[in-house]
Amino acid sequence: MIDLPERKRKWLANLLLSVSLVSCSPAAPVSVTTTAGVIPAATASAQTAVPAMTRPAPSPTTPAEPTATDSTGPPVTPARPTCEAARQWSQTQGDLTLTVCFEPYPPQLGILTVYEAVLVGSDGQPISDATVKLTMVGGMAGMAGEHDEDFSETLESQGAGLYTAQLRVGPSDLVLTEVRVEIRHGRQLWTFSVPADDLPSP
Repeated sequence: MIDLPERKRKWLANLLLSVSLVSCSPAAPVSVTTTAGVIPAATASAQTAVPAMTRPAPSPTTPAEPTATDSTGPPVTPARPTCEAARQWSQTQGDLTLTVCFEPYPPQLGILTVYEAVLVGSDGQPISDATVKLTMVGGMAGMAGEHDEDFSETLESQGAGLYTAQLRVGPSDLVLTEVRVEIRHGRQLWTFSVPADDLPSP
């Protein structure tokens, strides 16, 4: 055994005792000595700790496409003639119902008159893309049907199945004998005939 001076032996004994105590006791904070001095263990750990790996934030989920909805909208309510019900004439042919209205009533030739026609299909929906031709038939008083003349005008669509015109049709010296309404819708054609006798004064 090497003969060491008393001072070195005490120092070595203390060192061995310290190592023994550290290895047998629970883990204790260890100070780190640097050129700047002694750094407490907690601070040293905080400064030397390796940052934990972070996961990238999940990308936002793209919302699903909205489900297509029916854009047809609610059913359209057919228009109504502006004149009173007593001044209307209505008839149905096949899948079309026609209602005509005159103001003033009853209609006469040669007088400025408002003509209205309302078209409704068998499904109760208005027909707004048709062609409506109004024909007023007149003849000489007392000679009805012998030398009658026809006077035709087109009614303009106002939407919701309503067609109107404000016209002065024919000469006032002729007597109205018949009103005809011709309607074209696609390949379909309807002709309505309204005898003057069916348009009595209300």
